[in-house]
Amino acid sequence: MNSASPENTDKKIPRGEICTKPLDSKDPLVLSDTLLTGPFSFLDPKFQKEKPRLPPPVYLPLSVFAADRPKEKSQILKGLEITDEGELKLTDEETLKKQRGVVMDVVKRLASNIMSGKGIVGLSLPVRIFEPRSTLERLCDWWAFAPVYLPIAAKEKDPILRMKNVISFTMAGLYVSASQAKPFNPLLGETYQAKFEDGTEIYCEHTSHHPPIANFLLINPEFKYYGRYEFVAKLSNNTLYIQQEGPNYVEFKDGHKIQFHLPGIKVNGMLWGDRTVYYNSIAKFEDPKNKIKAVIKMASGAHKGGFFSSKKKEHDTYEGKLYYYNPEAEHKNFKNKKDEDKEDLKFKDLEKEICDITGSFLGNLKFGNEEYWNIDKFQPASYKPVEDPLPSDVRFREDLIWLKYGNLKNAEDWKIRLEEQQRHDRKMRGRDK
Repeated sequence: MNSASPENTDKKIPRGEICTKPLDSKDPLVLSDTLLTGPFSFLDPKFQKEKPRLPPPVYLPLSVFAADRPKEKSQILKGLEITDEGELKLTDEETLKKQRGVVMDVVKRLASNIMSGKGIVGLSLPVRIFEPRSTLERLCDWWAFAPVYLPIAAKEKDPILRMKNVISFTMAGLYVSASQAKPFNPLLGETYQAKFEDGTEIYCEHTSHHPPIANFLLINPEFKYYGRYEFVAKLSNNTLYIQQEGPNYVEFKDGHKIQFHLPGIKVNGMLWGDRTVYYNSIAKFEDPKNKIKAVIKMASGAHKGGFFSSKKKEHDTYEGKLYYYNPEAEHKNFKNKKDEDKEDLKFKDLEKEICDITGSFLGNLKFGNEEYWNIDKFQPASYKPVEDPLPSDVRFREDLIWLKYGNLKNAEDWKIRLEEQQRHDRKMRGRDK
C-alpha cells in the first residue's frame, strides 16, 4: 500500500519508533525527497500519479505523543473562563485568532468551488482552526475517570452503588472534554490505541465515514467499556449543537451490564459574540437486569433568570432521579432525540424513587446528600498511546504531523489530499454495489 520500505521496519522495533529520522532528506522534518509517503500512510501512492508530490513528514517519536495530559482543573480549563451563568467562555487569544474569519474563508472556498463546477464537493475547513489531535484521541478525554470509578463499581455487589459509580464516571469526565479546539475528523479505518495509567487498554476505530461513526473498547481485568458514537452536528443561526449518539455499555466481570447515553453540547457564538459552551439535553443510564434507571437533565438551572428576573441562569447545573423503573411503561418509538428526552423527563416509567441526583459539570455530583464527585477533590487519570500501534494509528497522519511541526502549509496540503483520497475510495466502493 505504501511507497516507503525502510530497513528499520523490523518487527522487533515498535512502530512508534520507525521513520522518526529522515531517510534521504537534508530537511530534518522531511522523511524523504524521493518517496511519496511514509510506510504507514493512508495515502495510496497510485492515487498520487497525476498530482503534485507532497513532502512526507518524519514520524514523531512516541515521547511527543505521550506527553502528560493536564490533571489540574486550572490546566484542563486553560483558555476558558467560567461565566456567571455557568458557561465556559473561550478566552484564549491564539485560538480565537485562528478561528476568526473561518466562516468567510469557507464562503470564499465554496464560491471558488462553485465557479469551477465542484459545488460543495472538495470543500475543506482551513487547518488553522484544528488542534493536532484526532477525534479518536479526543474521545479518551470523556473517559478520564474510568480508572477512578469503574474499578470501585466492579467491586460493588449492590447494584445501586454500582450504578452510582458508573454515573460518577460519566458525569465527572464532562468538563475534561469541554475543550473548544477542533480535532481532526478521523479517516475511515483510522485507529487509536492507548493505555490509562492503571493499565486499562483503549482501542478506537473510525468504522464509518458517512455517517461518521467511531467504535471503542476499553479493557480492564474487572470490566469492559464499549460502544459506538455517531457524531451529529447542527448549526442553527449562531449556535452549534453537537451530539455523540450511540450506546455506551459498561460490562462487569460477573456479567452485569449498565448502558447509558451521553448528553449533547451547545456552543454559542459560532458567528458573532462570545464563544461559550455547556452541556444540554439529558444523560440516561439503565440497568435492565435490576430495573434501575437514571435520567439527568443538563443545564437544569438555565430556566432561571429571564427578561424580568434578577436571578442568574445556571447552565452548568444538572438534576435528575435515580429510580426503579417499569420497562413495560417505556415508550420506544420517537421521531427524534428531542422527543425522547421530553418523554424521559416525564418519568412515566418510575415505580420507586431511590434518590435525587444534583450537581454541576463544573463543580460536583450528589446522590441525595452524598457527594460522589467534586472537581477540586478528584483528578482525572492520564492515558498514553502504546509503543507499537497498528499501522492505521492516528500518529501516522501526515496532516496531523505537519500541524504538530507548526507547518500550516504542508498540513493544509496533506489534509486536502487525504480528503480527496477518502472521496476517491468512497466512489470506488460504490462501483462494487
